[in-house]
Amino acid sequence: MRHHVMLSFASAALGALVADYACVTANGVAVYGVVDRAVANTLLFHEAYHLLERRKVVHRVTVKLDIADVACVCKSVVGGFDSNLVIWDGCPVVSYGGAPEADAVIRRVAAEKHAELAEVDFNKLHFDGGNLDAVEFDFDGLNDVHLPLIGSYQPRNAALAITALRAMRAHGWNIPESAIRTGLETVSWPGRFELLRHQPAFLLDGSHNAHGMRATVQSLKDRFPGQKFVFLVSIMADKDVDEMLSLLAPLAVRFVTVAAHTPRAMPAETLAEHIRAYGCTAEAADSIEAGVARALELGGSGPVCALGTLYFSGDVRTAFRALTANG
Repeated sequence: MRHHVMLSFASAALGALVADYACVTANGVAVYGVVDRAVANTLLFHEAYHLLERRKVVHRVTVKLDIADVACVCKSVVGGFDSNLVIWDGCPVVSYGGAPEADAVIRRVAAEKHAELAEVDFNKLHFDGGNLDAVEFDFDGLNDVHLPLIGSYQPRNAALAITALRAMRAHGWNIPESAIRTGLETVSWPGRFELLRHQPAFLLDGSHNAHGMRATVQSLKDRFPGQKFVFLVSIMADKDVDEMLSLLAPLAVRFVTVAAHTPRAMPAETLAEHIRAYGCTAEAADSIEAGVARALELGGSGPVCALGTLYFSGDVRTAFRALTANG
């Protein structure tokens, strides 16, 4: 019996690469974990565990991924992780690492479960800058990879993907190096530092917490050195709004605020008031389409970046295309 699976990964490159090998045996598939502190909870782990028991297809952004007999542990892990970490006896584990407290837990549990643990060796990752089309990198013998994900952090995600796929190959998956390269060089990740237009630049990014915003801000600095932005922003009211805004404010010419179509979204005028407290100019728009139009007008020949939530990504993309269709 075979199960066809659709997976969403912390590393988009990993998702794209696994897509061609998305049939697994009746051993089942589980995708579970946490992406950041905002969604860290026991329910996520238990939900995935029970789905696994029922042999259902699971669709989830991951920190921990079990595919047949390979597990991938990556990105953020937080309080309570120790009690919720599930590593099967003898199940190989691949870890992104970088969080000492969580790394210690993963290492200890892996040892207890006699599970082979591979941590990504970022000393083998080499890349130089990048541009608005791609980042080129070398990692552990896979050289001159042309990665079309332009965020500064993406080569590290790719290194995780490569490490995990090689671990899968070592345990019986037919994944040649050529397939890994093809996957990396054709991967697409909508809504994550996505460039909708080169000149003048219009970016769409789904960073929705302080951790993601730091990565986005660094990428903005790297890709647009010395430039400032018109930001089109919507943020959920239950997020760390002020910390996110404090990261954006130094790069801002001005802000346009909107409310994504969800009850969790902070009202546009309330968000504008938060922004003004940082000494920045902000105006609220009545709709996402009106916000995109105003941001384009204010941006002129300079860069515009829409960010703060994934909830408005589709609406922003649709409005941008409609407004620039004849441009």
